[in-house]
Amino acid sequence: MSVFSEICAGLREGRGASLATIIRVSGPAPAPLHSKMLVWGEPGFGISGTVGGGCLDASVIRLLKGRETGDGRGTGRPCIEKFALDDELGETAMTCGGKVEVLLEALTPDMLPVFEKIESRLQEGADCVLATRLGGSGEGRASGGRAGRGKFLIDPEVNTSEQGHPEQLPFGRPGQAALPGPLDTIRRFQAGADTYLLEFLEAPPRLIVFGGGHLGKAVTDFAAPSGFLVTVVDDRPEFTGNDRYPDGTQTLCRRFDLIWSDLQFTDRTFVVIATRGHKHDEMILENCLRCHPRYLGMIGSRRKVHLTFRSLQAKGISADRLSSVHAPIGLKIGALTPEEIGISIVAEMIAVRRSPTGR
Repeated sequence: MSVFSEICAGLREGRGASLATIIRVSGPAPAPLHSKMLVWGEPGFGISGTVGGGCLDASVIRLLKGRETGDGRGTGRPCIEKFALDDELGETAMTCGGKVEVLLEALTPDMLPVFEKIESRLQEGADCVLATRLGGSGEGRASGGRAGRGKFLIDPEVNTSEQGHPEQLPFGRPGQAALPGPLDTIRRFQAGADTYLLEFLEAPPRLIVFGGGHLGKAVTDFAAPSGFLVTVVDDRPEFTGNDRYPDGTQTLCRRFDLIWSDLQFTDRTFVVIATRGHKHDEMILENCLRCHPRYLGMIGSRRKVHLTFRSLQAKGISADRLSSVHAPIGLKIGALTPEEIGISIVAEMIAVRRSPTGR
């Protein structure tokens, strides 16, 4: 379950919560930009996610549970706290050496529609920009009114707010001039007397797993909590039951040769081919090669891969195109069991996802 799904579920239940988000990182830090931690209040205390673990999490939790000044818990007014991670001998004992800034805010029921839109858009594979009104001062400590009025979405395709805000906020799609610098930054934007924090939310990559057997299940079990939106395709009903896979997994029970109109491929799509038969794998691989996914991997021995590639070359698929296929699949970690192989495959997909070259 994504952090936004958790927020929506908690707000629907009427639970009180606060959210911490890393909005700036300088130097080495224990967690990257955008990392989030939820601290749940009544009924019942709970923690989900992390902004770095250890002493940093503890410091943030202490602030979110209630400081006497500044954090605005219960008022809806966000604030930004700075942490220096070089306090070797002090109270926090944080030794990474970097610096982070963390946005702290209370989550209120009137924010639910915004978070529901975020959840829906990301599940659909659409990016969005979340604008948070910090208030009249750059650090968000001035009076900011009700929280729900200070949080809204921007459509990065058209650079306008869904809520009709007139401000032209500087976010656009990758490569557009509307956004100076990389999209993985979180920016402040001044609109009149108000300061907004703009966070680009990239939709998670879609993973299509062909084959719901032991290996397909192992891949799904590790890919889903690693941030992939997973679709499992199999022609056997017993391998496409939703109770077999992590929450949020989509399953499709179809013949492999009749599934293609139900699937969408983009440059963010990842594919793992692990059906029960070599003929299925070859047919699926042939179709996927024409769709140009970000990652395409096929299970199999070197002999199987050689025979499959030779057959596809005879059908006109070039050796250069076939060289993009991860086969044999997974990182070489000596994996033997389905679970170990699943870990090696997900690790390889993460390496591709995080690599600027896509390999």
